[in-house]
Amino acid sequence: METEARTEAYAFMHTIMMRHYREDRLDEAFELAGKLLLDAELPRLISARCHMVLSTDDENVYYLQHAEEAVRILNVDCREGLEDPANFPQKQYDEALRLLKEAKDSKAEDDAAKAAGTYGTSNRGEEGVEGEAKEEAKEEGGGRISAADK
Repeated sequence: METEARTEAYAFMHTIMMRHYREDRLDEAFELAGKLLLDAELPRLISARCHMVLSTDDENVYYLQHAEEAVRILNVDCREGLEDPANFPQKQYDEALRLLKEAKDSKAEDDAAKAAGTYGTSNRGEEGVEGEAKEEAKEEGGGRISAADK
C-alpha cells in the first residue's frame, strides 16, 4: 500500500474506532483497536490511541499494560521523532496519564477485592466504577477518553 493511501486508511480506521467508542459501541471499538495494533506500521499516535481505548476495557486483563504502553509511546516514541517540542501532543499525553492513573486505581481495587475474597462481586464492569461513585464518574467522564480527545 502506498504511504499516502496507508496514512488515509489508518486515519479512517482511527475515526471509526473513536466513533464506536463515542457511541458506546465498546466491543466494536475494542475489537478494532486490537486489530489495528497488529499492524507493525501503525503510526505512533494512532497506536497510543488504540492502547488508550483498550485501557478502558476492564474485561481485558491487560488494561493496565495498555495504559502504560500509551504513556510510553507518547512520552518516549513521540518525543524522539519531534524536531519542534511545541508539536508534542500534550493533550493526548495528559489524557494517557489520566487513564493510567485510573487503570492503576482499578488494579489496586481488583487486588484488594481478591485479597478480601470479594473479587468479581462488584458491578464495576458496566461503567468501570463501583457503587455511588458510578453516577458521579459518569457525569465527569470517569473511565472514558474525554470528548475533547475523541
